[in-house]
Amino acid sequence: MKESRVVSVNVDDEEIAKFEALAHRWWDPAGDFRPLHDINPVRLAYICAH
Repeated sequence: MKESRVVSVNVDDEEIAKFEALAHRWWDPAGDFRPLHDINPVRLAYICAH
């Protein structure tokens, strides 16, 4: 018996474009997303502990 699969894609092109536009700012540790960079060590420690 031959199996068939249905593949669905859940991609929103507008959402992708929004995050692509933010990408250059995301990687700047002194930029708009600095608070996220600042808490990252605490977040990683929590993840590793649990």
